[in-house]
Amino acid sequence: MRLVLLICYPLCVHLGIVAQQAIWQWLAIVCLAGGIQYTGLRQGSVFAWAVLLLVIAAALWMISHKLAHYIFYLPPIVLPLLIGTGFLRTLMPGEVPLVTAIGREVHGQLPPNLERYTHRVTLFWFLFLLAMAIVAALLPWLGTPLIWSWFSNCLNYVLVAVVFVGEYAYRRWRFSDFPQPSFRDYLAIVANSESKIGRRF
Repeated sequence: MRLVLLICYPLCVHLGIVAQQAIWQWLAIVCLAGGIQYTGLRQGSVFAWAVLLLVIAAALWMISHKLAHYIFYLPPIVLPLLIGTGFLRTLMPGEVPLVTAIGREVHGQLPPNLERYTHRVTLFWFLFLLAMAIVAALLPWLGTPLIWSWFSNCLNYVLVAVVFVGEYAYRRWRFSDFPQPSFRDYLAIVANSESKIGRRF
């Protein structure tokens, strides 16, 4: 359910921009707050529900004062920067690059060529996410709200998926002599590495 709420956020933002209807903007804010607070809401946390009610009230106020679109500009900038910083921190001296660490969890010690490759992939993800954040920051000034929305709420996610799948396909071709998991298993490996990734962010 958390994933559904978080997926609904960019969809509602985009519909709010396209249709110019306040209800979609309000739903977007509620979906984002509900997704972030989902665990507490499910457990019946008074604090989590109080925060959600506060967000609902604040969303109504922002929309009535035509301020919601300024809030929507922030996540496409802040989230890639936060995730990209997580990759960058693991590239510091004395740290293990994030993609290398995930590879070692699966295969144990990696061959030198794979160590170098996973280091470069970690750096690539940082640069890719930084570029996405920069574009998202510039588009409100250089483009129309509709162009910004298509990029930030639609194309962003398509690009991430294409890069993710493309890197997997290239790695299977480039290192065909090294055992590689199926794509389904690879998705499970990345999902199971969530705790390690979270500790590094």
